[in-house]
Amino acid sequence: SCKNLTGNIPQGFFDKLPKLTTVAGTFDGCNNLTGAIPEGLLKYNTKVTAFGNTFRNCHNLTSIPVGLFDNCPDASNFTGTFYGCSSITEIPEGLFDNNTKVNGFTETFCGLHKLKSIPNDLFKYNINVTTFTGTFNGCKGIAEIPVGLFDNCPEVTTFQSTFRYCTSIVEIPAGLFDNCTEVTNFKGTFEHCYSLSN
Repeated sequence: SCKNLTGNIPQGFFDKLPKLTTVAGTFDGCNNLTGAIPEGLLKYNTKVTAFGNTFRNCHNLTSIPVGLFDNCPDASNFTGTFYGCSSITEIPEGLFDNNTKVNGFTETFCGLHKLKSIPNDLFKYNINVTTFTGTFNGCKGIAEIPVGLFDNCPEVTTFQSTFRYCTSIVEIPAGLFDNCTEVTNFKGTFEHCYSLSN
């Protein structure tokens, strides 16, 4: 929680750390960091497995670069990675395409109030995910859930609070959970989705 840390995250911040295995909590609470997360930030960090709370509550970070996690194929933990990054408006296409070992997206994008949409194939290659607990909780700007968003996630057991307080969603697409036959928990999945009509 380095609240006095200001400016952008430096380019090449992790370049000389090829043995790095976790960046969990690295910038947690650095709410005066500004601008975009640098492209190639994790270019040489191929052994990283944990991204829990990496950018948590960095309220003034404005964008996520394409391919941010491409060189981290062993990543399994994205709990709260962008939690509370309330200035981010977009998730890039293919953000998790190379992260096939991920087992959960708990609160990954929770509290991104300005996020407008979810990429259609965001979880296309995340076949081992078991939980989407609170993944988009509080994303008030999302108006639409992509058809087939969870089609390739057959191991999921919980969708607790996944879209809680997504107050702009007006419709649940047909068959959204059809391929998720292992689910045991839908508690609060659409709780407080006040605009939901279907």
